[in-house]
Amino acid sequence: MYANDNDGKYPAALSELTPKYSDTNLILEFTDSRTKQRTPWLYRNSLTETSPASEVLLASPVATPDGKRAVGFNDGSVKIIPEAEFQALWNRK
Repeated sequence: MYANDNDGKYPAALSELTPKYSDTNLILEFTDSRTKQRTPWLYRNSLTETSPASEVLLASPVATPDGKRAVGFNDGSVKIIPEAEFQALWNRK
């Protein structure tokens, strides 16, 4: 919705989504199930809605104990992927 209202651009920071696009700040942080610590999501603000669908838009800031991450892609899909796959996607040019 944000991109629709802003010429296809995503917000510079996730905090721009509240209060207009979300009634809670909880979407802005990832809660580690092991430590219960809240940490900001990794977020790529350089993407737009016309960026490739396979680009990582946001991801959990830490891997799970079994070495996986929650990853949101530019096409709106969300997957749990191995850390090595995440690193390859996050670091590609």
